Amino acid sequence: MNYRCKLLFSTLLMLFFSFQIVAQTKVTDSIKQTESKRQNNSMYLDALNQKILGNHEDAILLFEQTISKYPDDHASMYELAEIYGLKKEFPLAVNYALRAVDLQPDNEWYNILLAQLYQSNNEMIKAIAVWENLCKKSNNKPEHLESLAMAYINNEDYDKAAATYDLLEAQMGVTEELSIQKYQLYKTSGKVKKGYEELEKLIAAYPNETRYYSILAEAYLESGMRKNAFAMYQKVLKINPDDPYVHIALADYYRMEDNMKQAMEELKIGFANASLEMDEKLQIFGAFIQLAQQNAEINSHLPEISKILIKTHPDDPRAWSIYADVMLLTKNWSEAQKALIKVVDNDGSKYVAWEQLLYIDYELKDFKNLENHSASAIKLFPVQYTPYLMNGIAHFQLKNFGKAVQVLERGKDYVYDDSNTLEDFYNLLGDGYHELGNMEKCYEYYDKILALNPANSIVLNNYAYYLSLDGKDLEKAEKMSYESLRLDANNASNMDTYGWVLYKMKRYQDAKAWIGKAMEKEPSAAVYEHYGDVLYQLGDVNGAVNYWKKAQAETGEKGAFLERKIADKKLYE
Repeated sequence: MNYRCKLLFSTLLMLFFSFQIVAQTKVTDSIKQTESKRQNNSMYLDALNQKILGNHEDAILLFEQTISKYPDDHASMYELAEIYGLKKEFPLAVNYALRAVDLQPDNEWYNILLAQLYQSNNEMIKAIAVWENLCKKSNNKPEHLESLAMAYINNEDYDKAAATYDLLEAQMGVTEELSIQKYQLYKTSGKVKKGYEELEKLIAAYPNETRYYSILAEAYLESGMRKNAFAMYQKVLKINPDDPYVHIALADYYRMEDNMKQAMEELKIGFANASLEMDEKLQIFGAFIQLAQQNAEINSHLPEISKILIKTHPDDPRAWSIYADVMLLTKNWSEAQKALIKVVDNDGSKYVAWEQLLYIDYELKDFKNLENHSASAIKLFPVQYTPYLMNGIAHFQLKNFGKAVQVLERGKDYVYDDSNTLEDFYNLLGDGYHELGNMEKCYEYYDKILALNPANSIVLNNYAYYLSLDGKDLEKAEKMSYESLRLDANNASNMDTYGWVLYKMKRYQDAKAWIGKAMEKEPSAAVYEHYGDVLYQLGDVNGAVNYWKKAQAETGEKGAFLERKIADKKLYE
């Protein structure tokens, strides 16, 4: 091999080994990079997992460690910006978002987050710059235009906001959302006429959509342009006479015109339309109920309107509830009772309706219905005390004294922090035990009442009277009766009781004076008989017989005991 050949071979051999070294180096570098990325991904995923779990402090620590090892990890910077944003630590959040954007300036999500953080930190000029850049790069992507418009509005740059909405409209066409946003924008900036033009443009784009005419009408009303509003409502009626909303709007229009009669007529037409949702009718009706308190014209129409509701929505308990409320306002108890029976039959879960029904039963003295309805209410609401009280009253009035006492004993245990109601329970229990002849329990409950309210004149009177009938503790009875008179001096029953206690104490002249006062105030069979007994004890037998006869005539019955006194002209006790 000559020298030239040896040299060529040697050169080729060196090149071969050099290529091998380079290749091996590249492979080694590639392996190192792959391992680095693998480790980076692992650290990033661990941090991301902690963020998802809500462990923000652990996530922050892991993301910061990742960035410390891999300074170009823009994804970790983005995640940290989000976390600090959630924690409302906006300066830190903005810092990380800026670093992520610097590394990846074309990343849409990084820029969006940066803009949002600027806004949250009240740096509106910087936020606007980012949104403008995003719009430019995305060829005016609609969602970026919308965000830019809102940023302009927040910065009170209404002209630029309007121009941005125009760009958005050029892409999307005339839409309800955009038109109303532009109207609100022009109204806020004091350019109301331009706002009207936007709504008119919306109507021109959708001439058969009656709702847009109504929106423009409401806009006119806000500015006091009632005639313009009325013209819009007339257009609605021409396009769709059955539109339920226009009649409600006209009712409000006539109300503002102080034409309540016509307002009520429009309201009736609207309420008769089944297309108008019941929820909306209830809201409207509630507003007119409040107005009715100061306006007799509205008040006079409420019964008819409530009847229209139940006719249009016969199976909706809310319609019947409204009807019941109106009947209560007008004191039409029987109609209110019918309506509330419908309410509880359709939906028995509303305790308020049951309670209203029970009070109406009581008002009507319909004690049989009161018994049945209160029993049903007790089953549905076993810890509410009112149904027990009403059931006790019903049984008492129906002479079922044993059942009355039984249900009242159960119900009283559910009364908390309401001494007045507890008094009612104790009073009925005392009276009930008296009717059952259990005077020990009767007096026990009367004592409980007086412990709650020593000034209960009715209980003081009854307690004293029953003691006098038993002929026991007469001094206590006299004090109680006198106190009841002091509290209620013009009560004939209190006068009679006091006189009768004095009679039992054999103070006949004093007894005559007090029973005589009761007779002048409110004569009754019991008072006549008591007065006759007093006269007999004072030796005036003929006078006694005369008053016993008056007592018999007053009762219309011939009681055996009173008959004997009259026949024998003799006192029997």
